[in-house]
Amino acid sequence: MQKSIYSNIEKERISLGLNKTQIANELNITRRHYNNYIEGKTPIPSTILLKLSKLFSCSIDYLLIC
Repeated sequence: MQKSIYSNIEKERISLGLNKTQIANELNITRRHYNNYIEGKTPIPSTILLKLSKLFSCSIDYLLIC
């Protein structure tokens, strides 16, 4: 398993008590897409960043801190 380069996204997911499948469902994406995003394999689309920002009540800048 690859390490997440976006540790704040993972930190916020865990703080909400969501597993990766649950967060992927919240974002209307597959778990594979979610993993690719947080591992830096695929750029995170702005629509997903906006959804994460709203879900976690934080800024997009905070989410993108590596």
